[in-house]
Amino acid sequence: MAENYGITEESMTASNLLAGSHGVILYPVTLGSGAGSLKTGQVLGRRSADNKYYKFSATATDGTQTPRAILARDTDAASADAVSVAYVHGEFSTDALDWGSATSAQIEEAKRVFMQAGIYVKKIGG
Repeated sequence: MAENYGITEESMTASNLLAGSHGVILYPVTLGSGAGSLKTGQVLGRRSADNKYYKFSATATDGTQTPRAILARDTDAASADAVSVAYVHGEFSTDALDWGSATSAQIEEAKRVFMQAGIYVKKIGG
């Protein structure tokens, strides 16, 4: 009898999200209830109080002001916690990411924070 250790195999495509040949690392994340119906490419922060992931919010003071990961698949966490998967390492297109209401300056700062964690965000093309 094969053991599965809670890991499932899944095909994923991120054609416009990935921005180079740098390898990616995916990590399981728990999105906190009330985070909403999130789409692939959502920049995530981790709330300090519960260690769950929510939309990145540059002006928050609860931990979500620090970008930690990029959601790798659409996930609904509007009314209950949801387990999903997020990129924690790789090379990504800034235009394919959802930065919420962050200003240009806040996005540039978030990119610098991401770079320290091995997440490289860049503009593709023109």
